[in-house]
Amino acid sequence: MLGKADLQTLSRIVRLIGVERRDVLIPPNPLLDAGVFSARGELVVATDPALGVPRRHLGRLAFHCPASDVAVSGGRPEFAVSCILLPAGSDPGEAVGLAEQIH
Repeated sequence: MLGKADLQTLSRIVRLIGVERRDVLIPPNPLLDAGVFSARGELVVATDPALGVPRRHLGRLAFHCPASDVAVSGGRPEFAVSCILLPAGSDPGEAVGLAEQIH
């Protein structure tokens, strides 16, 4: 599979969230990139793969898209977790450049 899964597949996946919990205020949803749970107050988390964007903007968008999802969901973008995946044989300097954009 390349890119995001189709809506039907995502719907099947997000139903597999394990045991329902009261602290999950907004559970996974294939149409949302963010969720809300209560942990020492409310915490909004988001993930948003940056697909189909020019590599020169990839790091910036990999940070700002999820931060925007958190903000529009009522959260305060305070933390970031990034996973940089590049094709085999990519120049290591490209990963450093992406990390610099995220920073």
